[in-house]
Amino acid sequence: MSNVMQQITEWRRTGLTWTDIARLVQRTTETLRQWRLRVGDRDPGTPYDDATVDGLVLAYLDGNPLRGERLVLAHLRNVCGIRLTRDQMRDSVARVDPGGLEGRRCQMLRRLVRRVYVKMGPHYCW
Repeated sequence: MSNVMQQITEWRRTGLTWTDIARLVQRTTETLRQWRLRVGDRDPGTPYDDATVDGLVLAYLDGNPLRGERLVLAHLRNVCGIRLTRDQMRDSVARVDPGGLEGRRCQMLRRLVRRVYVKMGPHYCW
């Protein structure tokens, strides 16, 4: 079984997606995900260290601190050409901008308050 895991790691380093690897080893992507969680495997498809990712995230958030996780992830993928896991990106945002993270959370909790209209009945204004 160890040879299979080494082969999976090598395939990830070459850039194959988890779906492609699952087809090659005739397993589901969920089985591969559970294996990674059990073994504590860090995805070799993301060779970027935390300092590099933090620098890119900080530079992007510097212009507008209200940019959220999805915008940061899209920027890193499309502009910088870096593919990260969502967890790795979230950890980086939490390290770089903890105050902005709290601010965005508070802003999401604000609800839209609608006006209450009082009228005599349906189509009364017409």
